[in-house]
Formats: sequence, C-alpha cells, structure tokens
Amino acid sequence: MKGLLALFPALFLLLTSCSVPHRGLVETAPQPSTVIVLHGLFASPDHVEPLREGLAAQGIICLSPDLQPSNGSLPIEAMAEQLDSFLQKNVPSNAPLQFVGHSMGGLVALQYLQSATHAQRCRGLFTIATPHHGTFLANLHTGPAGRQMLPNSPFTQNLNSRTPRFPVVTYRTPNDLVIIPNSSSVLSFAENKVIASPGHNEIVSSPELIEDLGRRIRQHDSAAGVR
Repeated sequence: MKGLLALFPALFLLLTSCSVPHRGLVETAPQPSTVIVLHGLFASPDHVEPLREGLAAQGIICLSPDLQPSNGSLPIEAMAEQLDSFLQKNVPSNAPLQFVGHSMGGLVALQYLQSATHAQRCRGLFTIATPHHGTFLANLHTGPAGRQMLPNSPFTQNLNSRTPRFPVVTYRTPNDLVIIPNSSSVLSFAENKVIASPGHNEIVSSPELIEDLGRRIRQHDSAAGVR
C-alpha cells in the first residue's frame, strides 16, 4: 500500500503535464484577407467604390487607398511606394492581403508585389482591364506613367518576366476602348477571364465580376485554412 501511495505524486505530474499544452505550441487561427482595391489613371477611390461596396456586402474586408496624383505625373514605382505607406499605416504587418487593381491600379499592385517580403503576405492578385502589355492610348500621355504603359515598354516587360507564387486572375471586356489592343490585359501566367461589360470603367460595376471576385477571394482564404 505504501508503495502505491509513493507512486501518486509521479502519476499526478505525468497527467498534468500531458493535459496542459506547451505555450510554445499555441497556434492562432488563420486570418481572413484584407482586400486592397486600387483605382487607375485619372481616378480615385470613388471610381472603384461600386466594386469595394460589392465585396464588402459579401463580408469581405476591403480598403481602397487614394494614390495621388493619379494623372500619370508620377512613375508607377512611386505609386507603389504610396501603397506601401498606406498599408503600413492601416493594416497590421502580419495581416494577409489580396489585391484588386483596376486599369493602372493592377500595375501598381504588381509592382508592389515585386518585393519578396510583400509577396509573402499576398494570397491573390486580381487585375481588371489592366494594360499588362501597354496600350496604344498611352502615346497620348507624356508623363512617366504614360511612357511606362506604352505597348511592350521595358517597364511592363520586366513586370511580366517573373511568374508570381500567388494566384493571379485577370479580367477584361471586349468592349474596352482604353486598353488597345484588348489582349494587352492577358497574362501568360494568369487565369484570364472575359466579362460582358460595356466599357473600361463600367466593368468595375459588373455584378458578374463582383460575384466572381468574391467567390475567388473566399476560396483563397479557405485554401489558407480560414474557416
């Protein structure tokens, strides 16, 4: 009997050490993405508000920075630096991100994500009517961003030369009279989708686009373990 009593303290310690998790092994649940909706040339957050509102109505966290001046007088690299400053001020450094960029906004997002550190946080990139290979209309613009968006400019060729590790989806409409040729919105490493929309700016209000975006954003979060 005395021998059994002597074993109780050791048995108690064994049971309690098994039932209490080690503090170093505590894991937090994956967070849903914060979605950054980016406007394009000669635009502001107001121009992509229908898109932001449509995603927010699906329960998606959305922010839309105001990158100014948006008249093309700044190179796209400078716009990406503004985006970085906005994120540092408004989004926790450990928060996962997804990006939705309309027109030039898609190039700003892709430029921002050239940094490996920034790309690590990205679960997905969606570009809408973005001139990935430039547009002939850029010949009418003499600013730095306009030159970067000339057809097959060195800037766009460099952006397109590296395949991202995160998923990329492009959207375009055949009725786009700003991105010329329309095929400029297509990327070889992306899933490329056509949306029925009357024009370049109208596409951001497309219910088809907003529904598809919301579904894919949630899928990317689910793949990361978000419940």
